[in-house]
Amino acid sequence: MAQRKTLLATSTALIGSAAVIAGLLAPSYAYADSRPASRLQHAADSVHDAGAVGVAIGLHDLRGTQEATSGVSNLTTNAPVQPDSRFRAGSLTKTFTAAVILQLTEETNAQGKPLLSLDEPVVSVLPHLFPKDSVQLTEKKAITIRELLQHTSGLDDAQGFTQEQVPPAGSTPSEIREYLAKPTDMDRLIAGPLKGKLAFLPGSRDSQGRPNRLYSNTGYNIAGKIIEAVTGHTWSHEVTNRIIDKLGLHDTTIPDPRAKKTLPDPHAQGYEVIPGMNNPLDVTGLDRRTWVGASGQIASTTTDIDTFYTALLTPGRLLGAQQIKEMQDTIPETDGEPGAAYGLGLERTPLTCDAGKPETLKGYWGHTGRVLGYQTLTGTTPDRSRSVTISINGVRPVRNADGTINQDKSQQQFDDMVSAATKAIDQTLCAPQ
Repeated sequence: MAQRKTLLATSTALIGSAAVIAGLLAPSYAYADSRPASRLQHAADSVHDAGAVGVAIGLHDLRGTQEATSGVSNLTTNAPVQPDSRFRAGSLTKTFTAAVILQLTEETNAQGKPLLSLDEPVVSVLPHLFPKDSVQLTEKKAITIRELLQHTSGLDDAQGFTQEQVPPAGSTPSEIREYLAKPTDMDRLIAGPLKGKLAFLPGSRDSQGRPNRLYSNTGYNIAGKIIEAVTGHTWSHEVTNRIIDKLGLHDTTIPDPRAKKTLPDPHAQGYEVIPGMNNPLDVTGLDRRTWVGASGQIASTTTDIDTFYTALLTPGRLLGAQQIKEMQDTIPETDGEPGAAYGLGLERTPLTCDAGKPETLKGYWGHTGRVLGYQTLTGTTPDRSRSVTISINGVRPVRNADGTINQDKSQQQFDDMVSAATKAIDQTLCAPQ
């Protein structure tokens, strides 16, 4: 996980953070009320108490769908969060993108040849992707589609992608607002990493023999370009047609940067704590979100996200058994807690109740998502018997005695809030049915 200097840098540099499981391996506590609805409300309240502006939790299990909320969706009106509030899901989009890539590996052209292979070089599909004056051009031409999806390509967002998202140092609050409201061009956004130095050689290993891995939004935006090159349609069209419409995810959309600059109703306003501003900035309608493309542009609800991940892990719904197995072929997240692992657009996180379970039933599958104003966590048990999603629409700032925002303490509150949400995922999935 990238080092976070400010809350603004956190949300922009970590459009889709790797799994945040700090504190997860601490023992779970017993709920005072064992009823499922009470447990879910307790989970929502615990995340709000840790500093969230508002929280929505959706749980799908053998009983059906349950929902709970805590906090507010709007700091001006103090309107409560609605269970079906739309939110920006951030890097959960990566799972959708990876799923379409996996579908394309199952399909053939008129000559009976597979449309894609996970282990073919990216340049075989996008021959002009890397500029001729690109640093390490030979090495970049060896990057495979699998390496893009597993973040082992060596493409480094810090070569330009990350800097493009953070307003210039010294910007005034009005300049920050103006900067964040101005859309950008995806090709220009990823140009730096495409030309810049690789963080490591594609598919290489570290001194301990573990695969080198660096979380790369750039890699997933390239994956979106691969989908477009193979199908002749935009990645958003393919995700909508192949997944959103097929599963009936009526509350899931891919916001168009040319369309209305807000989320469908009902939605929670997204807030960001920004240095120099006396109050959290409402970033709901700011257009920088449209940068994230195939790496993080989807908006959804907790219920739709639970439906998606449950279907994804069910052979025959979106993918065949072999393709699901490919997605679940993981490598260690060396920058995370012990046991965390990443497959192809899919994370595996350990649970406190794993003891005594067969290996195939341990942990949960999901992803985390972080964009301006929103944090999302989701997890589905391997047997698909339970799926839970948590959406957060910002952190409440910690203030100094004079009323100004304490940036460092607000950052700590953000970290505490994410830890509380991660623990809530664990306790919800581990609670008795």
